[in-house]
Amino acid sequence: MCVELNDRTAVFDASVGRLMQEWAVILGQDTEGMELVLADEEARQYTYLIRSDFQQLPDLVTVEFVEYDEDEDIPRSSLAIYSRRGYVSGDFGANSRRVFRYLDHLEGTLGIYRR
Repeated sequence: MCVELNDRTAVFDASVGRLMQEWAVILGQDTEGMELVLADEEARQYTYLIRSDFQQLPDLVTVEFVEYDEDEDIPRSSLAIYSRRGYVSGDFGANSRRVFRYLDHLEGTLGIYRR
């Protein structure tokens, strides 16, 4: 299976705890209603089930939070988000739009660290 990677990896000017708090805000605002189906607290990796408005087909979103230890005085973190369809081929770009919407929210709220 070929996976297309997007060039939107952001390092945020926030601790991983703060990033996870902001993710909780996204979950509360998301009208699609994500349901947590798998959690690995130690790895900070979570998988959610989302049912599409059209035909209620399932999509899965996996997010993993990453803490950077480059500078002990300034907390920085990132996350990896993978959104994909559960069945059928072709999603008309819905999963990509979903990820960009989440990243736009996080970038606007937390700010991005640029090297």
